[in-house]
Amino acid sequence: MLIVSNNKFKDIDLSFEIKKVNLIPDYLQDKFKKELSKIDSDIINYYFKSNDNNSIKYVLYAENHEIGYSNIKEDNSYWNLFEIYIDQEFRELGLGTKLFLYILKECKKNKKTIRTYTLPSDRKAKNFYESNRITARVLIMEEKRANSRYRP
Repeated sequence: MLIVSNNKFKDIDLSFEIKKVNLIPDYLQDKFKKELSKIDSDIINYYFKSNDNNSIKYVLYAENHEIGYSNIKEDNSYWNLFEIYIDQEFRELGLGTKLFLYILKECKKNKKTIRTYTLPSDRKAKNFYESNRITARVLIMEEKRANSRYRP
């Protein structure tokens, strides 16, 4: 991997760039929702209905094509990373980690701490965060839902 600058790099014979944007492309966010909806649609619907426009958004580009994004909500102490997504055909190349490390660096520049969120059943996300030195500190428990995958 050849690093050209903080937000630009070359890998697998492609040029990549991370840009801060005002809007995440709908088609990328729709892909993310579709994948997560297979896991737990009730929680996903709640989150996306409560999503506001006061967030920090980054899009990852490969050769000027949008291939991934992140969505962060900032509060007094934290950058809360609720969404990080890389298109299926660009996964397992370290691009999610590259985007995450860029976000982490920007977070530290702003003197904040990063927090991430994932569903209990999303093993891929949990593994991704743990491989990037993020660990679970709080487990939120709630009443079982009607369509719970566990017995009543």
